[in-house]
Amino acid sequence: MPETLAGTGALIRLGLRRDRWLLPLWIAGFALIAYSTARAGAELYPDVASRIEASTALNATASMVALFGRIYDPGSIGALSLIKYTAFMTAILAVLMVILTIRHTRSDEETGRLELLGGGRLGRDAPLASALTISLGANVVLGLLSAAGLAAGGLPAAGVGVRTKKRSRHPSGGSANYPRNFPPIGNGSTPTRTASWACTNGARRAGTWKNSTKWI
Repeated sequence: MPETLAGTGALIRLGLRRDRWLLPLWIAGFALIAYSTARAGAELYPDVASRIEASTALNATASMVALFGRIYDPGSIGALSLIKYTAFMTAILAVLMVILTIRHTRSDEETGRLELLGGGRLGRDAPLASALTISLGANVVLGLLSAAGLAAGGLPAAGVGVRTKKRSRHPSGGSANYPRNFPPIGNGSTPTRTASWACTNGARRAGTWKNSTKWI
């Protein structure tokens, strides 16, 4: 280990001991929120039709799209359930990790703890390296427990990090979660293509497909 990182292991053990209550509570809270969010989404939108209706309403609201982004797979229970959770929890998690890093670097420096530890064999980069290691480890554990919570809440394994077989595609361009006549969203579709699909599908149902090709 380079001399500038000397004592990193000892600082990591010290930091974990100091946060032996704080980190587990944070991680357990995030995992519990993930579970409850997935559970609530599965109960609110039990079928594909209800998911598509809710996703369409959200995508049609400009303010919601600006805040949370667009749902590109309206038939996905995971995309619908976690769109708000992802936006808010990502911001909160980033703030918490910044606070955790400051707690083990700048805060220790202001209280004189680093000066006391520096009386032994402690490299200049060891405090920052230990703080980042603790933050990274906490994020990894939090991610694994959150994935377990999402799966336990009823979301499919393919949406929580486990790669399964490739989803089949309908000729219309949608996924297997779409109704066959649902307009394609994603894969490079544009409002013009979606509008063209609507005109074409309406003409087919009305029996005027041959006469409508001139204006589509």
